[in-house]
Amino acid sequence: MFHQSKELPPVYSWAVNGITMSDDKRFNNLTVHCEGVAMDVGPKRKGHVICKDTDLDGDMLIYGGPLTAPGSTDFKFMQGSGKWKGIKGTMPLRRIVGSKPGKGAMPGTFQHCHRATVTFELPPK
Repeated sequence: MFHQSKELPPVYSWAVNGITMSDDKRFNNLTVHCEGVAMDVGPKRKGHVICKDTDLDGDMLIYGGPLTAPGSTDFKFMQGSGKWKGIKGTMPLRRIVGSKPGKGAMPGTFQHCHRATVTFELPPK
């Protein structure tokens, strides 16, 4: 928790790590690290997330975007290295399941599972 009071909405930050699985095999097994900040909860929530994915070759994708609604985020690719250099496109995430605040596996944590639909293009080589 970054800030919490009776007079103002809560402000908080988080970090999450995981593995990407996708219908597009090029995105399978990427390791994911995301960090975000938000103010308020539920439909009033406002915030931003930035993520880094690293593939099995060590090439990286950087993407992020504003939190749009509880359980969804419309990410845009910002940059990439190696085979991902020059990537442009989007990766909207939609929550499949998730723990409620305070009900995570460990105190102060939450868990969730998202489905990503990736639309992208790479420059010609």
